[in-house]
Amino acid sequence: MKKFNQNIILFVCVIAFILYGFGGYLFDLKKGVSTLYEEKEYLLETRDIQGTLARLSDNDLWYHDSLVDLNSVRINLLNNRIAEKDDGSVIKTNNGDLSFYTKKITGQDELNGLIGEIKTIRESAESNDCGFLYVAVPKKEQFEQFPSNITDHSNTDYDHLLDRLNRNGIPYLDCKQVLKDSGIRQEDWYFITDHHWKPYCGFVVAESICKQLSELYSFSYDEEKADIKNYDIEVYEDYFLGSQGKKVGQFFTWKGVDDFELITPRFDTDFSEKIPYAGIEREGSFSETLLHKEHLIKNLHHSEVYETYSGGNTRLQIFHNNQISDGKKILIIRTSYASVVTPFLALQAEELHIVDNREADYLSGPIVDVPEYIKEIKPDYVIVLE
Repeated sequence: MKKFNQNIILFVCVIAFILYGFGGYLFDLKKGVSTLYEEKEYLLETRDIQGTLARLSDNDLWYHDSLVDLNSVRINLLNNRIAEKDDGSVIKTNNGDLSFYTKKITGQDELNGLIGEIKTIRESAESNDCGFLYVAVPKKEQFEQFPSNITDHSNTDYDHLLDRLNRNGIPYLDCKQVLKDSGIRQEDWYFITDHHWKPYCGFVVAESICKQLSELYSFSYDEEKADIKNYDIEVYEDYFLGSQGKKVGQFFTWKGVDDFELITPRFDTDFSEKIPYAGIEREGSFSETLLHKEHLIKNLHHSEVYETYSGGNTRLQIFHNNQISDGKKILIIRTSYASVVTPFLALQAEELHIVDNREADYLSGPIVDVPEYIKEIKPDYVIVLE
């Protein structure tokens, strides 16, 4: 008589647990069948049973978030500080923050390509009588202390970039120096669980952009609107789990989830907003247009609270300040760091055009031809923030 294999019991229990995770599909049978069919095709193509189960677990089990958080407790108790993910590693730094890291120095060809793109935009701006400014954004990892087995090259990359900007005579704003001069404590520059800087840092960067444009091109701006004393700051405590925290769970670090600041002006404001590719138009105050409070929801693993500012990642967005009739027009080519900058910059211009030309699935609409767009809208200033 064959000995009973106890692993069969474990296998049956695991399968039952996974099937239990699909309980929500009892009420959406069409979605459930479609999902299982897609995974069947993946399994037939790859012959990877474990990978197929992992895909199902990552994407479709209703208790997925709880499992991620539970696993983060286990990892923390074991004092593991590196989580390898398909799209990069998440590191717990010496002070308990979560961070990505730059594994290798950017090659000369890639750096040449970046400088070439910047020069092309600058030449387009200047040929259309526009002032130009490059805003250099430092990465969070430039200020972190990593485990001894991790070598980060982000500071080297940043220094190489500034050197090339200097050598090519490209006007720029060094946001690393801006943060150092801001008076904000370094531990308050970036979120604990996310790679972006906090909203108050975005406010300070917007003010610094105005000062730099003023020095370079005699840009006139309202200093009272650049003074934080004229704003209210509402703090939502334990409200935000950033992109790094979502990858590894909220207990990968004992510092917990992030607070989130909502900065709103005390003075009257009146704006219109257009998002052409989405067919969205809105009118109202700063809070009703430049803030998208549909994202201000405490749902740690699923809400994108950071996108409250500016509405997040949008291919093309246009703000018109209805209180300024003889003001300037600014075009800014951005990455996600600009989300907490552009609302405060919009207070200083009659029109603010925001272009995000990153190649990403979450950006709808075609890539914007920046030189042609400059000719079309004839801005007074062109800013690249990345």
